[in-house]
Amino acid sequence: MINEFVWVYVDLWNIDLIITFNHHGVSGHPNHRAIASALSQSVHTDPKFPTTMMLRSPGIIEKYSSLLGVPYTLYRHHRDRKSLLPQLARPPGHPSRDKKRLAELAHFKRSSI
Repeated sequence: MINEFVWVYVDLWNIDLIITFNHHGVSGHPNHRAIASALSQSVHTDPKFPTTMMLRSPGIIEKYSSLLGVPYTLYRHHRDRKSLLPQLARPPGHPSRDKKRLAELAHFKRSSI
């Protein structure tokens, strides 16, 4: 049911990237967990579903360690980035792999900063 609502907006706004909660949600909130679960299912079963990325929630120690946690956070970011990039790849015909469009987006982001 959640995916039906998502598809309405994907079609309406021509969305090609979704960023969502991870499977634990924010503080375990049931609605956040349901959204993450539904979107994850769609990503794995529907090849036309937009590229979807899940936020990574920090652990309790990382969250409250302030500046002491910076080295670990940087390490974890570097490690996760390397391991997740291949999983985000879509087939060659997918709109998210359109090099011209991606270059335009990159130019837009740089010029708007």
